[in-house]
Amino acid sequence: MSNLIQSPTSVSFYKGWYGKCGNEECLPFNLSDIKSKLKYVYQTSGLNDGYIVYNASLPDRFNIFKTLQCGHSYILILKPGSDTISIPHFITSSHGTDDFGRIVAECEPSLTPTPSITVTPSITPTITVSATPNLTPTVTPTVTPPPPELCDGFPHTLPGEHPLAVGGIRVQGVHKDAIVCHMGTTGGTGWNTVLKLNPSGDLAGVLVINGALLGSDIRYRHHDGVVYTGQISMGTSITILNKV
Repeated sequence: MSNLIQSPTSVSFYKGWYGKCGNEECLPFNLSDIKSKLKYVYQTSGLNDGYIVYNASLPDRFNIFKTLQCGHSYILILKPGSDTISIPHFITSSHGTDDFGRIVAECEPSLTPTPSITVTPSITPTITVSATPNLTPTVTPTVTPPPPELCDGFPHTLPGEHPLAVGGIRVQGVHKDAIVCHMGTTGGTGWNTVLKLNPSGDLAGVLVINGALLGSDIRYRHHDGVVYTGQISMGTSITILNKV
């Protein structure tokens, strides 16, 4: 267990490993239990192309992950405050700790026994020539691209529910039929902004942005076909999109 102490004047950074020690059961830790004291939680994406982010200021439906999972490493950023947060099975590591770099699922993983090798004698097969069967070709579905004029002037087109980052930006909670046109990023530490539609006030989803923006302009086509435009400001948590 680690006790994470808030700083009264600034955010606090903790890097650590969440896992099982000995015979203790390791269950997922629900981040909503400490949401009032959290700012962000980061973990490396599955493609190692940046970070995926838990943003404590957002409704959980907009976050890719909502729990700490056994065997994973995380960076937790706490809000300023005076409380101490206790997280079972979470071991912090820093430049001054002995367990720096621990990333396995258990403290002492069991060793895999060396398998014995069985030699199978080689058999010369008898080759029988048969008629070539008629093969049914596999049909690959065609993805319908967005209208070419929608993203004119934008180097990157990001479909809704796309699982990967495009041009350094990833979507969370964006409808599968929506499209985001953007200028790209430099890559680096992730941050996110909520897309809010004007004048309806509806939330369209979240953009996870890796690094600094190469341009602030954005164009968004909602799943109902209505087009919106706006500008993203670096570090701003909400981006207003105005109906064209």
